[in-house]
Amino acid sequence: MVRTLIAEDDGDIRATVRFLLEGADYQVDEAVDGAAALSALCAMSGPCVALIDLTMPRMSGIEVFRALTDQPEVTARQRYILLTARQTGLSTRDEQTLAALKVQIVYKPFDIDDLLAHVQRMAQALA
Repeated sequence: MVRTLIAEDDGDIRATVRFLLEGADYQVDEAVDGAAALSALCAMSGPCVALIDLTMPRMSGIEVFRALTDQPEVTARQRYILLTARQTGLSTRDEQTLAALKVQIVYKPFDIDDLLAHVQRMAQALA
């Protein structure tokens, strides 16, 4: 079974996404900031689809992705979705980081059916 991780500092968004994913029979883990997300992702031994917010305390989503680019043994078994309300403003370096990890960007406010479809495609690719 493919696990999911929701890394989101907004409790309401985290709860909504958790409800959505559990309703689709995914096992869901949570992280309230980027540092906790990075720790959780590095500790997971099986496949995981991670939904990571761009703006979080302690480490941003981009900082999490930068740290993961140095860990191919971790990224080989994971897929990533960046959740953000920011439509513009990523640097070239940030865009390169996201491209290297094949991060899918989902903009807030997101359509729940669209978000679930992204997760399902990524989970199927890992299965």
